[in-house]
Amino acid sequence: MKMIRTEKWIDKDPAPLAVCQFLEPYFKGHSAEAICDHLVRHGMYRDPEKAVSAIVKFENSNTWRLISNEANKLKEKWNGHDLPIFILPADEDNTVLRDKLKGRSGIAFKDKLLLFITPQAKKKDLQTLLAHEYHHVIRLNSLDKKENIFTLLDSIVMEGLAENAVRELYGEKRTAYWTSLYNNKEINRIWKNFIRPNLQIPKTEEKHHRLLHGHGKLPEMAGYCCGYVLVKKYMEKHKVESADLFDISSNEILDNVH
Repeated sequence: MKMIRTEKWIDKDPAPLAVCQFLEPYFKGHSAEAICDHLVRHGMYRDPEKAVSAIVKFENSNTWRLISNEANKLKEKWNGHDLPIFILPADEDNTVLRDKLKGRSGIAFKDKLLLFITPQAKKKDLQTLLAHEYHHVIRLNSLDKKENIFTLLDSIVMEGLAENAVRELYGEKRTAYWTSLYNNKEINRIWKNFIRPNLQIPKTEEKHHRLLHGHGKLPEMAGYCCGYVLVKKYMEKHKVESADLFDISSNEILDNVH
């Protein structure tokens, strides 16, 4: 795994847009402005002063070494892909990220992984974040389907597989907060009323995003929660591990749960 020393970028100029100019070679065909907009929406910092302070704390706590060691363990365990990993400060003013996501977020691509973290994020939470996001990387590379034609079903299965991998590695108590938001009766209601009727909505539609995350009047993290339960049921029924399912189709899981 190649850890990109993003602290050097922030030392030169901590403005988010300036840092994203260094990312342009990794996002070919996209401007720094477009990259910055995308990453900020996924949790990257907005305040340059707080970013400078965070970087100092990351260096003092050997964050890069920690992530590198954990990434190499996962790569060996899952026979995964070698790719660059970028660690950047997270938006400490984002209350959802700070309070519900334990001070960390991330975004995975087929050829790179970006992690957004606050200095308050604990080691155990960095481990689970990395496992979830790196699982996405391997699945994206294993599927015979491009991400830009994903449906809602594809997305909820991807999230469900990744968080079940976290459960498998670290136990139920270490999974994301949204895995325990609802009881079985509530999950069945959300599935029946919101998710099941919309499984074929493409990722390019705004409704896909709203159903996945539960924006507006929709139940919080609706798609994520249903995906987690769906995959967990499949794993328990067929007695398989997450490493067995990197290339399984979403429809295969849907059709063979009950």
